Amino acid sequence: MSKRFEDIDNENLKVAEMIRQDSTKIENCAVDEEVVAQIRSYEKTKWNVYKVISAVAACAVLCMTIFAWKNINLQTGNHQKNNNIEKTMISLHSDKNVKLARNYSEIDKKIDEIIDREHQFFLAEGEMIKKSQGVSSSLEAVADTLKKEYSQTNKQTENVDEADIVKTDGKYIYTLSSRMDNQGKKIGDYDVCWIGSRYKLTITAVDGKRMEKVSSVYIESKEINVFGHLEMYISGDVLVLTGEYLKNKKESEMSTCIFVYDISDRKQIKLKDINVQDGSYSNSRLSDGYLYTISNYDFYNYKEKECVPKINGNKMDYECVYLPKKIENKWPEYTVITALDIHNSNDFTSEISILGGVNNIYVSQNNIYLLNVYCDTKDITNTQKGKQIIESQKDKKNYKIEKSCDYTKIMKYSYKDGKINYVAAANLPGWIDDQFSLDEKDGYLRMVTHINNITSTNLYRTYYDAKNKKKERELVETLDNEEIESWNNVYVLASNLEKVASIKGLAKNEEIYSVRFLGDYGYFVSFENTDPLFTIDFSDMKHPKVVGELKMPGFSDYLQFYRDDLLFGIGQNGDDKGNLSGLKLDMYDVEKGKAKLKSKLVLKEYDYSEAFYNYKSILIDSKKELIGFYAERNSDSYVTDYLLYTYKNNQFKKVFKFSIGKYVENLRGIYIGDYFYIVNPERKIYAVDLLNYKKVSEVKIR
Repeated sequence: MSKRFEDIDNENLKVAEMIRQDSTKIENCAVDEEVVAQIRSYEKTKWNVYKVISAVAACAVLCMTIFAWKNINLQTGNHQKNNNIEKTMISLHSDKNVKLARNYSEIDKKIDEIIDREHQFFLAEGEMIKKSQGVSSSLEAVADTLKKEYSQTNKQTENVDEADIVKTDGKYIYTLSSRMDNQGKKIGDYDVCWIGSRYKLTITAVDGKRMEKVSSVYIESKEINVFGHLEMYISGDVLVLTGEYLKNKKESEMSTCIFVYDISDRKQIKLKDINVQDGSYSNSRLSDGYLYTISNYDFYNYKEKECVPKINGNKMDYECVYLPKKIENKWPEYTVITALDIHNSNDFTSEISILGGVNNIYVSQNNIYLLNVYCDTKDITNTQKGKQIIESQKDKKNYKIEKSCDYTKIMKYSYKDGKINYVAAANLPGWIDDQFSLDEKDGYLRMVTHINNITSTNLYRTYYDAKNKKKERELVETLDNEEIESWNNVYVLASNLEKVASIKGLAKNEEIYSVRFLGDYGYFVSFENTDPLFTIDFSDMKHPKVVGELKMPGFSDYLQFYRDDLLFGIGQNGDDKGNLSGLKLDMYDVEKGKAKLKSKLVLKEYDYSEAFYNYKSILIDSKKELIGFYAERNSDSYVTDYLLYTYKNNQFKKVFKFSIGKYVENLRGIYIGDYFYIVNPERKIYAVDLLNYKKVSEVKIR
C-alpha cells in the first residue's frame, strides 16, 4: 500500500530535525588539513574564492547528510556488508600519476581508452562434514598444555605471516589436502576441466611420537564451490582459508573467497564467516590480526559485464577506485586489495582497487608493493641503427624496425590496523626474479631487475578497414634476425619511489636466478655458464657499490640466511661450460659483506627440488641446525625422497633420508620440540626423533 502525502511530510520533518541536531556536532569535528589540501590541488585549474566557498558549503551539507543517513540506518536496521567504506575513504589520496575516480562514468571512459588503444595496434598473437576420530582425552590434554618450540612457515618478512597448506601451533598440525573431483566422485588424473577441487582440512594432535587425528572438515558451502589455490593461516583459535572459486562456469570467471573458522574446540570446527571479492586470488598476508588479500579482476567483454569490482556482492564505491594517468595493460583489469579483521570477520575493514594488473607482490612490515610487468615498444626505423637494418631489406617501405623492452610498474600502499593507503607509483626497466628481489630498509626500497632489449625487423601490410572506415596496419611477419641485449640493474628508491641511486649493466647476457638482502648488503646470483654471486654494499643508500663477485659452476636457485654471517644456497651443479648435473648445497661466509664459499655439497642422485621455486617447501633453522627439503631422483622413476641435513663444523651432513613414493608434491617438514614431522597432506604424517634421527611413528590423515 502506498504512503500518504502527509506521512511523507512527517518523515521529512523527522529527517530535517535529525539534520539540525547533527549539524551542531560538526563544529566539534576535526579537519584533516592534508585532505583539504588534496581537494584544493586535485584540479589543474585554479579555484577562485567563490568556488572555494561553494566547496566548503557543499562539504558541510555532505557532513550533515551523512550524520542523518547514519541515524536513519540505525533506526531502520538496514545493515549491509560494505559498511566500512567511510573509514577507507579517509585514508585515500591521489598524486600526479594516480587519482581517485569522481564517478562511475569516469571509470567507463578510462576503460574505453584501453579498448580503443588496443584496437589501434593490432597484434599478430593471437557443506561441512565433521568426524571425531576417538582421540584419547589424555593426548588432547597434553597437546593443550604443552608449549614447545616449533617451526613456522618460511616467510620473507618478520612478523608478517604467509599462508601455506601446512601449519602448526606447537600442539596441533593443520593440513589442507585437495582432490580433483566432480560432485564428490573420483576422476582420472588428467580430467581437470572446470570441476574444481574438493579441499579437506584436517587437525592432528601431536605429542612427540604420539599423533592422532582430531577432526576434519570439507571446505564447501552451498554458494561457493572452491576451485583452487587454497591456503591457510592459524592465529590462536582462529583459522583462515584464502583461495578462489568458480563464480561463473560459463565464462570461466574466478573470484576470491575467505573462510574464517572458530577452532577453539578442535573436535568441532565451526565456520564463522565467508567473505568474497571479485577477481582471481593472487596473494595475501596476515599482520597484527588483519588479513590483506589481493585479487586480479579482469574482464574482456565489459559491455556485457559489470566493469567495477564487487566486494561481498556490492559494487565498490567509485571513491575507492584509483585511475592511473597511464595504464600499460592491454586489456581492462583491476587489482583489488581488501583488509579483514580475522577476529571480527563479518565484513572487510577497508577495500580499494586500481585499474591495472599485478604479477608479483612484496610486503614489508609497513608497506605493500604490487608489481606488474608490461612491454613497451618503440619505433626506431628513422634512427641510425634502424636505417642500417632497413637498407638490407628489399621492400623498405613496409618494414619497420622496433625496439622492445619489458618494464615493471611498482605500486606502493601503506597498511596499518586494517587500513590501506595508496602512497606512490614508479616504472623501472626490466623485471624481477621473485619477491626476494625487493627489500625495504630505513624507508628505502632496494631491488634488482633483469633487462632485455630486443630489436626486431617487422613486416607490415596496410589495408582499409571498411567497418571502421580507416587505414590499418597489420603485422605480417617478424624476421629471424632479432638482436637481444640483456643485463641486470640495481636500484634504490626513496619512500615516494623516486630513484635515488642505481648500478647498471651487471652480468651482461646472464639472467637472475636468486636474490637476498640482509642488513647493509644484498646478494644476487646470475647464470650463463658459471654462477656469479654478486655482493652489493648498501651502507650508503645513495651510493651503493659492488664489493664482491664470486664465480662458481652451476647456480643457486634459492638463497636464505642460515645465520647473519652465513648465506645458504640450493640449486643445480654444473661445469665451466654451463652443463648442469645434480643438486648442490652451498654455504657462504658473509660476515664481512663479501661472500666467500664456506662449504659445498653435490647431490648427484637428484636433479630437482620444489625448493627451487617454492621457498615454503624448505625448512632452514640454525637453532636446530637443520636443513630439510624434498627432492626427486634423476631417473624415470619419479621417486621423491625427503632429505634432512645438519650444518655443523662448516660441513653439511645428511642425517635422515625417507622415500615418500612416486609423483609426490606439496610435502612440508616442521619440527615441534625434539621431533621432526614430514607432512604429506594427501596421505600421512611421519614423526622423526631428532635425538637419533629415526622414524618412530606415522599417522594416516586422509
